[in-house]
Amino acid sequence: MKLIKGAFLPSEQHFDPEQLLKKLNELVILSSSESHDFMITGRLHGVKLETDSIELEQNILLVRLDEDAINERQPLLSDACDIPIIVDYSNFNTEISIKGSYKIVPHGVSSYFNVASKAKTELHLILENVVKAIKLYHPSTYEVYPISLHTPLFDGGETRPIELKYIDPFNSIILGNADVYGLRDAFSIIKTIIPKDSVLERSFSRFLIGQDELVPEERIVDFVIAWESLLLTVKNSEPIKGEVSYRFSLNGAAVLLAVDKSIDFTEAQLLMKGAYTIRSKIVHGGKRSSLHKELNKIGFDNIDTLNSRLSEFYRKAVYWLATIKKEERPYHAPFGWEILIRKTP
Repeated sequence: MKLIKGAFLPSEQHFDPEQLLKKLNELVILSSSESHDFMITGRLHGVKLETDSIELEQNILLVRLDEDAINERQPLLSDACDIPIIVDYSNFNTEISIKGSYKIVPHGVSSYFNVASKAKTELHLILENVVKAIKLYHPSTYEVYPISLHTPLFDGGETRPIELKYIDPFNSIILGNADVYGLRDAFSIIKTIIPKDSVLERSFSRFLIGQDELVPEERIVDFVIAWESLLLTVKNSEPIKGEVSYRFSLNGAAVLLAVDKSIDFTEAQLLMKGAYTIRSKIVHGGKRSSLHKELNKIGFDNIDTLNSRLSEFYRKAVYWLATIKKEERPYHAPFGWEILIRKTP
């Protein structure tokens, strides 16, 4: 199929035998190579890139698309007229581009199609990690589509979400050269730190669920659960016993002071206790009036602003935990929370 398509000249609308032989020779050279490059690309909706590209790691980049490239990635709108029209409807000009080189052996487990399947799985995982890193670095609503797999011998096709999120094109985040090192740090944490700590990994996965949640009440439930995974876990991942709300607020205040010196202990403890109380009221069907009462107690007008504050502190906590050896993190170290609390001013 690839040879036949390559030998057809669209501009002249005919099949060219010489072009077929040329493409056949390219195929022979390609198939004799010891390794092949596989690539996955995904347009990142929700981000506008000001620089040509940002390299997170070698062969892992955010790339700025021009208008023609953006239009090529749009769905065909053919319902309105007979001629398909491609229209861009946003200013999201960012594409994630990831390339990997894989060794090919003609037969066995490293045959071309087995390697292609492996490459697809691994490249999709890296793509997910890039999006997670951006969410850690700058929380917002993102969507990746279309996602395309590019292989030397066949087209891997495109994938799109069944239900697309609405992302306001006038509310996109802007990334540029000033963000390079911050994005690289975030990607390193996602790739090397979080997967090696089951407590942090479980907590962060719940945080991401909250980030994608559109209903404020549902979002705060997820955020508090993410905090619980950290604050109510002690050495050997055993759950903390006793007054859960008190320990949640006490341990939480100690973490908040470790990551942000602008807040005092009492304010931090009241914030965490209030968040936990609001979460409990939502889960148990509390009235909206009681939620507003709890929000007012800790100085917030609505749940959205509280969510933003909890998200900000949580991301700071992840960066802080990443600087500490795994065995010395409060939930892993013997009496880790007590030691942290004693260190708190």
